[in-house]
Amino acid sequence: MPRLSIVIPTLGNWEALETSLVSVLQNQPPRSEVVVVHNGRYEDPYDLKNEVRFVEAPARSRLVGLINTGLAASRAEVIHLLPSGAVVEDGWTAGATRHFADLRVSVVTPVVLDVHRPTRLLSAGCYWLAAGKEIGHASGRTLGELGTGDPWTGPDRPAAFFRRSAVVEVGSFDETLSPGFAAIDLSLRLIRAGGQIRLEPTSQVMIESTLLERDGAFRRAWQRERLFWRHRGKEGWLGSMAAHAWLVATETLKSVPRPSAIAGLAGRLVGVCDPRGPSVPAIEHLPGGTASAPGSVDRRVDPGHVTPASQSRVGAGASRAAHSRGR
Repeated sequence: MPRLSIVIPTLGNWEALETSLVSVLQNQPPRSEVVVVHNGRYEDPYDLKNEVRFVEAPARSRLVGLINTGLAASRAEVIHLLPSGAVVEDGWTAGATRHFADLRVSVVTPVVLDVHRPTRLLSAGCYWLAAGKEIGHASGRTLGELGTGDPWTGPDRPAAFFRRSAVVEVGSFDETLSPGFAAIDLSLRLIRAGGQIRLEPTSQVMIESTLLERDGAFRRAWQRERLFWRHRGKEGWLGSMAAHAWLVATETLKSVPRPSAIAGLAGRLVGVCDPRGPSVPAIEHLPGGTASAPGSVDRRVDPGHVTPASQSRVGAGASRAAHSRGR
């Protein structure tokens, strides 16, 4: 039984996927499995089926649906979600997995760096304001400027490490949200259930910024509004409502006369009227699932995840993918 499942969801950008496979397979931690989830037809041209489990999701699945399918198909207690196109270095999981020796820890967030500017932070989690907005923890900072004592909620992207049994207990990612907001929502649910979420700066993932999914002003405001009503009340009903009204008013005034002011306000209004509840299917009910009930999951985590030398037979097949594309 693996101690770590590395899940890479992809919507069909096979070049980005192969970039990640080259990197992950050459630096794969011991007692880990690699699971690729896709909703297309991947031909596996480099014959990696003995090194990677390819799981096909329903054809119309979006990225969050692929992530949930990967969670269900994973066999380890700690699951590392890795964006397609991301690259990693030797030992990137070691610092993060050590946190899971503490059974109170539900999520560990790595730092996401720009592959072309390795000191530039693209993401290091966020702080969710009770008024209904996320604040990037590392917005505008370099890796050297990253502080760990700032107010912090959890990952603002699914590129994180999750304790499988904790996710089983609270439900999977909400498939009605985009990946970033689905990660925030899951973090808030885990915190409410008593879980702890930690940041690990030594666990580093690098990716091209263009490969990270981003929401426009309308969709971002829409989803902020949905999360506000779902998780309101942290500071009391009246306090939350007053803070929320002030936030919406100041956001709108600051963005006037830009078009984003209208888009943001419209998104907030749509969010208030959105009749959909959260869609967080139980892991064992998802396609590709091999999930166990919470009590049957092996909660042991190897705190000494030290990456071995690259595996030669994996590297041979994976390297052909890179060389064929002129990397």
